[in-house]
Amino acid sequence: MNHLYLTKFAAVLLVFVQGVVLAAQDNTTIEEIEITGQRSLVGLRLAITVAEDGMYLLWNELNEDDLFDIYCVREARTGALIKQRRCEPGFVTEATSLNARDFFSQAFGSSGGGVITPNNPQAVVDYYTPIYHQKMKDMILKNPQMLEAVVNLENLRSKLDEQKSAYFSKE
Repeated sequence: MNHLYLTKFAAVLLVFVQGVVLAAQDNTTIEEIEITGQRSLVGLRLAITVAEDGMYLLWNELNEDDLFDIYCVREARTGALIKQRRCEPGFVTEATSLNARDFFSQAFGSSGGGVITPNNPQAVVDYYTPIYHQKMKDMILKNPQMLEAVVNLENLRSKLDEQKSAYFSKE
């Protein structure tokens, strides 16, 4: 399948070069040449990352509550070497952080250890998630830039899914 794209690209490039040579011979200029093609899977993934970053930046600017601001990090999970991108609202990060802090203070604190009873971060996440979803829906309805960012991101994700299924399907 990649050979087909390379062949098409080579043909378009040849036409372009021939046009440049003819224009040079005729002392005329080519006003515009448009080349259309598909983005690679890597290119689409990069475009999605850029679109996510833009959408989250806009969200963080428009959203008044820092607890719902979204931040992305690249990190390797425990026991893994491959870093992955993870984006989450502040309340998820805060709940996880508080849970870890409570765990370590109870396990290794001045009390000398004892029974470990960490807080339940899932309860915090479960409480704030519907509020976050409602805030996001309201923001999309109120702000055309946010709506455009979400639609753009979803279009890119759909294109990636289509290309992945076409690329990895059996022919």
